[in-house]
Amino acid sequence: MSLFDQLYDVAHCAINDVTPEMVADGTAAAVITDPPYPRKCLPLFSSLSRFAERVLKPGGWCVAMSGNAFLPDVLNRLGEHLKYRWAFAVVCPGGRTNRNWGLCLFQAYKPVLIYQKPPVALDHDFTPDVIVSLPREYNKSRHPWQQSESVFARLVERFTQPGDLVVDPFAGSGTTGRAATSRRAVAL
Repeated sequence: MSLFDQLYDVAHCAINDVTPEMVADGTAAAVITDPPYPRKCLPLFSSLSRFAERVLKPGGWCVAMSGNAFLPDVLNRLGEHLKYRWAFAVVCPGGRTNRNWGLCLFQAYKPVLIYQKPPVALDHDFTPDVIVSLPREYNKSRHPWQQSESVFARLVERFTQPGDLVVDPFAGSGTTGRAATSRRAVAL
């Protein structure tokens, strides 16, 4: 078995089908993910909140990238089982962005929503709440919606320690898993 195989597990299933045998209750330091953004996918954020509450250790982090179109609904759904802490902005200068034709806006940043499983713990290291992702950092070779691995590496570094279990229930092209190889990662 290679070191990569020891650090990264992949299971192909829907978030609501993840069993405690796949990810044991209270074992993950962080759930770091990028769920789909369309309106029809909003129920997945409720599922993410339930899932993260189950698998996170007390004080563990749920870090979820989101679009802006349905942000109030996303915030409410994630807050069903977790405590809202903050939002990071991933600035995407020159990247491929969504457009809001009704407001004549294009999305130049993506919110990264930070929730925590109680008890809420203080973090002693200060960091800016903005991550700039340069166009050269994007690699869309695995999927058109693939996110920047460098952005997810910074999120993994910020919210976990080496050896921690990091879980991504919307693994898509595996960005979080690759970013978390210095931790133990599970992609679903």
